[in-house]
Amino acid sequence: MTTKDNQARYSGDMGDVAAICGRDVADALAATLPGLNLWVPSRWSEGHLVAQLDRPIADRLIAAMGGQHIYVSRAGPPRPALRDAARTLKAEGETTQAIALKLGLSERSVYRLIKGAPRARRVDPRQIDLFGGAASPDR
Repeated sequence: MTTKDNQARYSGDMGDVAAICGRDVADALAATLPGLNLWVPSRWSEGHLVAQLDRPIADRLIAAMGGQHIYVSRAGPPRPALRDAARTLKAEGETTQAIALKLGLSERSVYRLIKGAPRARRVDPRQIDLFGGAASPDR
């Protein structure tokens, strides 16, 4: 698998882990310690969170990224696949709660996926445009 393939599934720190240590290490991290800010120790320690990984996986992570902080994002299908799955389940009559449980998401995330619109950003009408000098008319 190429570096580009590894980074396509993961981004940020996990993209680096996949590219440097291998996708199997990134997959194991995402499955075992999702959503954590993790300090990777320089040496193996039984009391560290990394000890929850299989020893060969942990050893590869420590060898390549020891002494660094990484954010362990959750593994999962790409966003468009989640959106399509959520919309299909909703069209089949599933409740938002049932969809959230099936897809491993929060109900709020399911609402956003079904709605399909990014979060609206409120702009104070008194805020001047940084480059135009006055509030733009489209606000």
